[in-house]
Amino acid sequence: IRPLLETYLGSLPGTGRQETPRDYAVRIPSGRIRKEWRLGNNDKASVRLIVGGEYEYSQRTTLELKAIAKILESRLREKLKEAEKGEGAPTVTVDLSKFPAARYMFRISFDVVPAKVDKLITAVELEVRRMKVFGPTIDDLDRFINAEVDATEVAIGQNEFWLYYLSRQYQDQEDLTDIVSYYQRLDKIDREFMRQTANLYLGDENVVALIWLPENTPLTPSK
Repeated sequence: IRPLLETYLGSLPGTGRQETPRDYAVRIPSGRIRKEWRLGNNDKASVRLIVGGEYEYSQRTTLELKAIAKILESRLREKLKEAEKGEGAPTVTVDLSKFPAARYMFRISFDVVPAKVDKLITAVELEVRRMKVFGPTIDDLDRFINAEVDATEVAIGQNEFWLYYLSRQYQDQEDLTDIVSYYQRLDKIDREFMRQTANLYLGDENVVALIWLPENTPLTPSK
């Protein structure tokens, strides 16, 4: 492999320049915001609920936010499957960045018939409140840890994982050996700490609801 490295990497110019992240000051707007669009002839609406802002970066908090997203997704899928016969199939993701500022953004997404948009938004908000009041159950946490261990065991055998992991560690100025202690950090996740983290970062005062509806859907009455 050395000749290839010398040919394709060794010939790249080295300027010695120190790169620093640029903050473009793009922020999620504050307040409870709802935007609706009417496009296309799909028979279902697409809903995105967004909660985000700055957070106090630490490995523990970062892991807790990822766990909250996974557990919320599992809970919502179970609840909506029971209540709405599988309609919605929500996904919950959280985007995290350390530089230029430590920020997080939860996205809760689902598709549903237009008549049930508000009903499912309310169901999502109730489940988020449950997480904030009670935190995850023991079973919730066990399922997350087991799934994460299994996924990591598969990932570390793939080149794509190492490319992403190493580049992210360099970007975030983190220790390249962090993966070695990852299982230990999983074992130390605490339910009460997760409940506190959910209260800090899943506030209901700043929520953006983006709703794409079929063209023929009646306008939502103004309140």
